[in-house]
Amino acid sequence: MASYNNIQKPLSFFLILILLNCMICLSEEAITGSNSSSSAPIIPDSSFGVFMIKFRIGTPPVQVFGIADMGTDLTWIQCSRSSNNTNIFDPKKSKTFRNISCGSDECGLLDETRCGEEEQPCDFLSYYRDYATFVSGEAAAETFTFDNNNNNINSNNSNNNDLAIFPEVVFGCGYKNEGKAIYTAVVGLGQGPSSIVRQIGGSRFSYCLTSSNVSAGSRIRFGSDAAVTAGPNVVSTPLKKAYSFDAPNYYIRLEGITVGDKRLQFVGGMTPALKRMGNIVFDSRTSSTKLPSEFYNQLESALVNAINGTSKRVPDPRRGPAGLCYAGAVPTDYPALTVHFEGADLALPRESTFVEVVEKKGVVCLTFLPTSEFPAFGNIQQRNFLIGFDLQNRKIDFLPTDCAKVH
Repeated sequence: MASYNNIQKPLSFFLILILLNCMICLSEEAITGSNSSSSAPIIPDSSFGVFMIKFRIGTPPVQVFGIADMGTDLTWIQCSRSSNNTNIFDPKKSKTFRNISCGSDECGLLDETRCGEEEQPCDFLSYYRDYATFVSGEAAAETFTFDNNNNNINSNNSNNNDLAIFPEVVFGCGYKNEGKAIYTAVVGLGQGPSSIVRQIGGSRFSYCLTSSNVSAGSRIRFGSDAAVTAGPNVVSTPLKKAYSFDAPNYYIRLEGITVGDKRLQFVGGMTPALKRMGNIVFDSRTSSTKLPSEFYNQLESALVNAINGTSKRVPDPRRGPAGLCYAGAVPTDYPALTVHFEGADLALPRESTFVEVVEKKGVVCLTFLPTSEFPAFGNIQQRNFLIGFDLQNRKIDFLPTDCAKVH
């Protein structure tokens, strides 16, 4: 999996230059993209803290829910070699399924493949370090269908006028899936040439993530309709270069966080050379925002001092690094948080700061956590913002929005 935590095979220097400097050119020449508009429902899944994109694959079409993942290019779906399994996609039952060989142009653009002779199948392996999970299988091309009807977020009823149909979409057909978290599909929203964004949306997509208690969800949009209309409440931050040759990820610059009227300055990478690079990953699959431990400790101390004993602090019941947790209801007397990116200040809704955790009923925890790895801005802090990604102009736009009303 091509994310900041994931393992990739080494790429040749020539392919690295292609991926980083000629990404748009490659997507147009090797895998046909589209500038037409399309959309799909995007629905919260509180069990994993992720968001699921609803679409269909194959002919006749089979409904799929895939995790929205900005840390990878490759979209993959759990497939079955047995016609008796009706719960996952069976390529033998589709009229439009096509295998991809190692010698094909499509296989050459995938960065997670394991290939031998040119005529052999284009095998892939994706690894999720955070869940110690991997999936392997064969790359292929297939028809993807998206339902553009804004009223069909939780419905399977569509007519042909509502459908956006994309033939020959390159994806991974996963035959082996092992680990702690068994996914059935992942939708790759990375910046690389084989991502869904490049294949069907050209250079733009947008989404509006709802709170986890809003089961109806919202929509993710691709193409020309994905633009966030400029206005007085829209703020933008530039997409930055990566510290490494990790093409799919979205890097931006975090400058600080304000707690009430106290600004905490994020000092990482403040030299002139490093200012041109990102110091945090913008991530749709990570739920809580991960901050370097030293900076996280400053944030936690500021909140503890502000809450000042009005709520009872309890141990963090979640797996992993310990965070700030309280018993009972979410504290109401803590100051508002504003996250400062380069060029964009985001005043976070209160429901994005403390949430009740699934591990223990009646315990609420801060939605920021310390990390010794690369920082990540998680999907909890992204909720109730209309967020537009413009890969051509290299920016992310934000507009405060009640995402439950966006259909």
